[in-house]
Amino acid sequence: MMKKLTFLTLMAVTALFFASCEEDEDTSKVDFNVVVTGESPNAIVQITNTSDSADVFTWGFSEGANITTTTETNPQVIVDKTGDFKITLIATTGEKEEKKSKTVKITGKNGISFFENLEFGRSGYTNTYGEYFSCSSGLVYTENELTNSIKSIIDFVIYARGGIVIYGPDECDDPIVGYRTTDFNNNIDNSFTIEDFNNLQDDENLKNLSNADNYYVVVYFEEPPRVILMKDYEGKWGAIKLKEVQTEKIIVDVKMQKYLSE
Repeated sequence: MMKKLTFLTLMAVTALFFASCEEDEDTSKVDFNVVVTGESPNAIVQITNTSDSADVFTWGFSEGANITTTTETNPQVIVDKTGDFKITLIATTGEKEEKKSKTVKITGKNGISFFENLEFGRSGYTNTYGEYFSCSSGLVYTENELTNSIKSIIDFVIYARGGIVIYGPDECDDPIVGYRTTDFNNNIDNSFTIEDFNNLQDDENLKNLSNADNYYVVVYFEEPPRVILMKDYEGKWGAIKLKEVQTEKIIVDVKMQKYLSE
């Protein structure tokens, strides 16, 4: 009888021990709440961390957020891309990591990239202002700066001598593997106006463009301001506004789709 009681007591203590361990494991919880306000390209995503205490909270966000990662406890991000938006939280305590992900839907219109007051050199000034532009970096490069890695990200070239010639990087004198292909629409009827360009706040009026089948465009110095339409190597549409022709340089604005239309 004594042995039986001892065995039952041991079993009860063992069960209590495992129950205690399970409770300890359950107390470590990683979770958060998400509230989306407004629409893309200015959707505000407010995140409230409801996790138990941890040493570090690391957040990661999918494409479209104004930041890619942060260690703030309750971050807020602005999203300019429609569709599914994924949020991932990694909570770190010592050497232990726990992860939680959630996906929310963003409505509205996709954002654009805006490059303002770009300077392209006229004859004799190209080594000062440059001729080669990359949407990836947002910079205008001189010929002397064209390393192979920079050549591979150039989107268009503005050659200004007797007039203004805009052409794709694949048409350069020294093409290399990886050169991007860019096509243009001369917009000769000015159907896409300066006002249209100035009013672009999202990609709604860019994603419906078509018919870019010219590999270069010629513009006379007296024609600006005017707009040239372009389609890049990925199929994203953009508009180049030739703003002003000065003695040494040409002033240009560019607006491009940030994301491919679905």
